[in-house]
Amino acid sequence: MTTLRVAIFAAAVALLLTSASWSQELPVPTEGDYVAHDFHFRSGEVLPELKLHYRTLGHPVRDANGHVKNAVLIAHGTTGSGKGFLNPSFAGVLFGPGELLDSRRYYVIPSRRHRPRRLQQAKQRHAREISAVRL
Repeated sequence: MTTLRVAIFAAAVALLLTSASWSQELPVPTEGDYVAHDFHFRSGEVLPELKLHYRTLGHPVRDANGHVKNAVLIAHGTTGSGKGFLNPSFAGVLFGPGELLDSRRYYVIPSRRHRPRRLQQAKQRHAREISAVRL
């Protein structure tokens, strides 16, 4: 029984040390905002400004024409923000040094959830503003 306790304790310590080393090597995301002016919907409606917040890991590498050659878009089917990809259980395994999507090598863009309701609210707000101007 004592041997089992020692083995469990040793495994727990090893796991904690591994987790600590992952958290020290996690890439730091860069956040920013992009504003698309005069955004056109298929319906023909136009939104004066569409604001998009983004988060990236790593740095883009461009070719002679300015095209980014090392970008990886991570599209997920969850309703989350994509921020979960940055926690140690994912980021340490995916984006750390020597891992599958090492952020020193790739320019990683974890997608954010689509918010059709907010987009619809923005369209409705824009329609109200236009109606108020016409009065």
